[in-house]
Amino acid sequence: MSARFQAVLLAGVGLMYAFIVSFLAMGLSGGGHGWNSAGGSVLGLFALPLFGVAFAYRKHRLGRVLIQLVIVAAMAIDAAITWFAWGEGSYYLQRVLSSTEGRAIWFVWLALWLGWQISLVVVGLRSLKRDSPPSPVHGACPRGGLGPPLDGG
Repeated sequence: MSARFQAVLLAGVGLMYAFIVSFLAMGLSGGGHGWNSAGGSVLGLFALPLFGVAFAYRKHRLGRVLIQLVIVAAMAIDAAITWFAWGEGSYYLQRVLSSTEGRAIWFVWLALWLGWQISLVVVGLRSLKRDSPPSPVHGACPRGGLGPPLDGG
C-alpha cells in the first residue's frame, strides 16, 4: 500500500474518530446544561486527520514534522479543554457523572480522547528514536543526491 493511499485512508479514519469524539462531547454538554468543556475536543477535527497523514509518512521527514505539529496541537487542545473546565467549575461535570448514562458517555469520551493522544506520543517517540535518517525522496540515491548509487550499480 502506497504512503499516499495510506495517508488518505488514515486521514479519513482520523476524521471519523474525531466526529465520534465530538458527538460524545455534545452528549456531555447536554444541550448547554451539562459539561460543556468537552466541546473543546471538537478541535480534534483538525488534528486527528493530520495525525493519520503523519502516521502514514512517519518514515519520511514530512511525517516527522507533522507528528511534531500534531503533538503541539494536541497540547493546545488539552490546554483549551483544561481552561474551559477551570472556568466552568465542577458543578456541571458532577451533574454528568451523577447519572449512569452520563458516566458511561464521559468514560468512553475520556478513553477515546486519551487513546489517540497516547498513540500520538508513542508514534512521536518512535520517530525521534529512529536511528536511520529519513527516507530519501523518490528517485534519490543512497548518498542523498540524484544519480547512480555509490557502489556503481
